[in-house]
Amino acid sequence: MTHEPFGALILAFEIERFGQLSHDISPDQHGSMVAVITTALRNSGIDPESTRRQDHHAGTVLIAPGAGPVTVLGALMRELGGLVRQRAMRLRVAVHHGLVSHDGRGWAGTALTTATELAGAEAARNTLAGDPGASLAVIVSDDLYRNVVAHHLDATAYQEVRVQAGAPAWVTVPEAAPTVATPAPAEATPAGADVRIGTQFTAPASFSSTYISQINN
Repeated sequence: MTHEPFGALILAFEIERFGQLSHDISPDQHGSMVAVITTALRNSGIDPESTRRQDHHAGTVLIAPGAGPVTVLGALMRELGGLVRQRAMRLRVAVHHGLVSHDGRGWAGTALTTATELAGAEAARNTLAGDPGASLAVIVSDDLYRNVVAHHLDATAYQEVRVQAGAPAWVTVPEAAPTVATPAPAEATPAGADVRIGTQFTAPASFSSTYISQINN
């Protein structure tokens, strides 16, 4: 059974892996990544229980219908930067927004596919690989950049790049926030599994007020 689509921010995460022929990440890498994401959510004021996570062989995708894009692209990315640096991890994050739905087997939607493709795009890979001192590279869809970043954040920190079929996107290497807490690794889940980062989740019937107000203002 497919549930009615709803609007959400979508974050796709991939760990940079040096010298590995396989695109798969190990259970330990996955657990560390999820622990970092969960802690960063809490530290930036986003309830992890309001999100959904869907894992795949190369990373994970987070669906965050209740999170505001300014908070995600600001506070959350700074928290992530500090935590991944503490873990000696290098992470690519794509941020997009759009409709998603659940068909009983997993989350799906064009927006989810777009976010996953952005995280693995050559432009995102080159941004992180080209900055040895960076721990985090963020790539944002053109629509989100023009509606949120250009009006509410430091747009000069972003550089325009081209991704699939020459479509525009925007990359940045956020300044890391200082962190002291080291999160415990989270248990890995099977690829493709749909899991809660927290324990409670109710899919909203429409865009959340926080989400839609920050997109439009």
